Amino acid sequence: MTVPALVILLAAIGILIFCSALFSGLETALFSLKRHQLRRLEANHARLMKFIQVFRENPRRVLNILLLGDALVNVVLVVLCLVFLWEGPLAGRIPQWLAGIAIFAVVVLLCDLIPKILALSAPYRLSAIGASPCKYQCRSLTASATDSRRSARMCSIVLRLRICARARA
Repeated sequence: MTVPALVILLAAIGILIFCSALFSGLETALFSLKRHQLRRLEANHARLMKFIQVFRENPRRVLNILLLGDALVNVVLVVLCLVFLWEGPLAGRIPQWLAGIAIFAVVVLLCDLIPKILALSAPYRLSAIGASPCKYQCRSLTASATDSRRSARMCSIVLRLRICARARA
């Protein structure tokens, strides 16, 4: 692997770790806020008013979008970590079981556990910082979630039709 490719790969991994940590921390921070903190967030950050309104009306939707975004980021992150370990400077030097543990540690510790602990310690601050970029990501993820629901319904219909056809035969 060339040096520029390695730098791009490591930068992409770093960005994905940050995005995953943001999704994970924001999930915990938003659901840790008390009503008065939500009102204060809405009053102090006018650009978040619509996002907070959506959160108040349908918190499960926001949670689903945050979880979907985190899962999508983590899938790409794991793949890029595998590319780094298999094609990068450590290729062939680390046993696969150790590579698996290292990737697990990155995803669980850096992308999930530490952001959640930080979010619990300062939910208002993280919500104010993280909700702004999240509201833009939520728009695109809402479209993706709608498309995936349609695809899941179509697959369900096809499977039911096949099961009924086999039962008749």
